[in-house]
This record gives sequence, structure tokens and C-alpha cells, in this order.
Amino acid sequence: MLWRHSGFYDTVMYTAPNLITIVSKENLDDYNGHPNKREIILENGLVKQKITYDDAYFWSYTDTIDYYYDAARRLQRTRQRTKHYVIERNYAFDAKGNLRSILGEKKDRYDNTVVGTTEEHFGGYDDKPNPLKGICLWQDLLYLTLSANNFTSYSYRGDKGFRDITWTLAYDENGNADFSK
Repeated sequence: MLWRHSGFYDTVMYTAPNLITIVSKENLDDYNGHPNKREIILENGLVKQKITYDDAYFWSYTDTIDYYYDAARRLQRTRQRTKHYVIERNYAFDAKGNLRSILGEKKDRYDNTVVGTTEEHFGGYDDKPNPLKGICLWQDLLYLTLSANNFTSYSYRGDKGFRDITWTLAYDENGNADFSK
């Protein structure tokens, strides 16, 4: 399967029953480039771990995210290990199964000092089923896939400043959220 995404081409391969490999390239004709390779390890139908390999520019490292779930199979916590940091995020849901907040803490990987915190809030949920629920191959879509319904407000507070945004959802003739508009 080939997916055009943000100027990159993603090739998705189901390489084992519980392993998905995604290779991203900027140009399909560029076989000499440095593709970005990610592996997604599944367990009981849930993402257990994502590993990103980066071999560009004569140095190599992996970026690994571990996923932890509660008894209701909702994402409870993630722990990301990058080259220099460990980032932990705690996810909170309401009684309807909608993501309400994510609290994050970024620590130096070598001396364990806190170098930043983040706080994200989600709201304005509709009462329609979320068509993206559970489809989380791409990290930039993760937050859209966690809730039972569709959110229309987002706020961020952290070391990179703050942002508050809201939007109006469009619905198709069947009453489903139409994310293409």
C-alpha cells in the first residue's frame, strides 16, 4: 500500500502477524536517499510499541514509543525514548470514552532532570461515532483516533508556548464527520 503524506511517500508492509513496517521517502525515484523506517509492534490488536530508525547523515539512532493501556483498552500512558530525552505522557478520558487531557513530562535521558512539561486539552465533542477510532498508524493522527466521538477544540500549554483552537465539523449525508472539509 502506498500513501502520499505531507510531501513523503509511505510504503506500508505487513511483515509479520503482529508487525507493520512503514518506510517513508521524499521521492519515489530516490533510491540513494535515507528513508525513514518505522516498525509498529501489535499485541492483542493494540499498538504496543513504535520504533523509528534514522540512519541519515552518518549517525544513527532509534526513537521508541511504548504504549500502555487500561482495562478498557484505552491508552493510559506512553513513554518515548529519543536520542537525548525520555518523554512520558498520561492520557485521561471521560465516562463516554473521549480523550480529555494529556499531561507530558520531558526529561534529560542521561541525568533524569525535567526539561519541560506540556498540557493538552480536548473538548467540544459531538455525539457521532468517530470514524478514525483505532486507526493509528501515523503518529500525527494519533489524537484523532483515541476518542469515541469527534472533538472540536484543542488547547496546548508547554515550553513552546500556548495555543487554543476551535473548529466546526462538517457532516456527510449519513451524519458522519467529514474530515476532508
